[in-house]
Amino acid sequence: MSTKVENISSSFVWARIHSLMGLGIVLYLIEHLTTNSMAALWVGEDGVGFIRMVNFLHGLPYLHVLEVGLIGVPLAFHAVLGIKYAIKSKLNTIGSDGKSPSMKHGRNHAFSWQRITSFILLIGIILHVIEFRFLHYPIAAKDNKQTYYLTRVDMDKGLYTLSDRLNVRLFNSDAIANEKNSLAALSSKMSLVDQKLKEMQSKEHFKTAVEFNPESASIYNSVQRFKEKTQWVNALEQRDISNFQVIAVCENFGTATLLNVRNIFRSPIMGGFYSLFVLAAVFHAFNGLWTLLLTWGVILKMGSQKTFAKICVALMVIFGFLGLAAIWGSYWINLRS
Repeated sequence: MSTKVENISSSFVWARIHSLMGLGIVLYLIEHLTTNSMAALWVGEDGVGFIRMVNFLHGLPYLHVLEVGLIGVPLAFHAVLGIKYAIKSKLNTIGSDGKSPSMKHGRNHAFSWQRITSFILLIGIILHVIEFRFLHYPIAAKDNKQTYYLTRVDMDKGLYTLSDRLNVRLFNSDAIANEKNSLAALSSKMSLVDQKLKEMQSKEHFKTAVEFNPESASIYNSVQRFKEKTQWVNALEQRDISNFQVIAVCENFGTATLLNVRNIFRSPIMGGFYSLFVLAAVFHAFNGLWTLLLTWGVILKMGSQKTFAKICVALMVIFGFLGLAAIWGSYWINLRS
């Protein structure tokens, strides 16, 4: 008796990997929208939940490796293969020419919108990463031995009291000029320190053991403070500001990120763009989750398919609400003043 072994096609394998990468992205979307909603839904607490969660994530070891490995690579893989599928497939909810099917069933509409939202998400994700990961990413700098996070925001009346509650210092052009003047005054005193440092290092160059010397400690600490002061002023000047902007200096990364979210969602235009982005994301994610469950044989019976379709729609509503709340509630409800 002989058995016949069917070869698994490469397209089948790639499709399964594509769906698994999508599952990872769905989990990340759930975390991301939940975290963002804390900037808006914790009314009266100035987004403390958002700040804590962002600080926790930012404090994870090997964060950049985790971002690339667990988010960047799966997202890129899923996007490239997904766009390829979207280009090759045909929408089946439009008028027929007699050669291709035209159907009006719900799953056909879902199929079409899954392809349409993939293009919306491709553009939205690229712009979102550029904006939050590069253009507005907080700058770390030390001042008086403490690390602060700096970000540029537009000035408004509510920022006065909010910055006071969040322990945020606001630097306008005049305040930055004062810091530059302070650095210039310190720089004029460093020539003598540099001379003493060179003399001290020349004496200690060939020594294998060095005794503690209070004068040496003072010199080294002075050099270190000058370097930190220079880096501090450079950080304040790294992003140009107008008369209607300030540099917000925050005690932690989460607070700086919260102010970025508040600043961006002050604009109704940006709110509209991100609303479209969020709605496309939640539909694509949870419709894709339903498809994944069907593809992997989890919901083969018609009854279970209908049940999980309702569950996925409910998830779309829940996380769509959380995403829209973050957009329209961060500034306009929770953090306006």
